[in-house]
Amino acid sequence: MMIPIAALLLGAGVMALAHLLERLSRERAAIVHSLAGGVSLSFVMLDLFVELAEGSRAEQVHAIFRGGPEPVHTVASLLLLGTFATFALAAWIERRKGEAGRAVELVPHLAYGALVGGALVEEAHEGPLPLVLFALAMTLHLGVVEHGLAVRRGGAHALGSSLACAVAIAVGALFWATLAPSTGVFQLALALVAGATLLQAFRDELPLPRDARLGPMAAGAASFALLQQLRWWL
Repeated sequence: MMIPIAALLLGAGVMALAHLLERLSRERAAIVHSLAGGVSLSFVMLDLFVELAEGSRAEQVHAIFRGGPEPVHTVASLLLLGTFATFALAAWIERRKGEAGRAVELVPHLAYGALVGGALVEEAHEGPLPLVLFALAMTLHLGVVEHGLAVRRGGAHALGSSLACAVAIAVGALFWATLAPSTGVFQLALALVAGATLLQAFRDELPLPRDARLGPMAAGAASFALLQQLRWWL
């Protein structure tokens, strides 16, 4: 019962944070963008890279797909493949500025949302406190991502995108809780999707140096870093 409730609360939290950031950015766009950039930078360095490093030691990924002689080579190959596929998708979308392009743009984001739902199940096995800390960290990260998507799309379909993300989280949690795929499957999928996350963070979510507000950016980075440190130590 804990997992469905956690998935619903996480999805609702993402929607609420994205809406709050959207309202704040109407008058303080540079501050909100810098805050969001700090969160994204902290997420990439302290969560995504750590997950990829752990996956690089997992023999399960290597057993499913062999991208080199060692597991670390397999993860690196999958990361390259996912990053190039994401870039190619972005190039395709740029040539098709319509509803189809906007819908396709959400695919990597929703795939990552489903993986967050799967990770939610794994965190629930560790106990209530790890689950709560993970949910808070992902609410912060995904809320920032949802806000960024809304800004780049001119506010178009912002609510629909947030709802789709919430549904993806719930579907991922249900899939993992029901079928319990191996750790190798999770790490393989993460390595593929991580490329989209990296491109999005460094291309879209970090402000330009001339526009950055270092105070809010440091606050955003520190907020996510604090949640990660609590997850690591508690």
